[in-house]
Amino acid sequence: MARAPHEPPRTVAPPSRLGRLGWLIAIWAASVFALGVVAWLVRQLMALVGLASA
Repeated sequence: MARAPHEPPRTVAPPSRLGRLGWLIAIWAASVFALGVVAWLVRQLMALVGLASA
């Protein structure tokens, strides 16, 4: 969508290194948590069918 001619151009500060690092850590932590949940679910499924002890 084009900007109207009377609007000034937007000036957005680039993200800080600390902000980028924060997002990196947050995404990493979320992925580790999700992997843990999947592993736990697989373990529960294996225990349910008798392949492993819960």
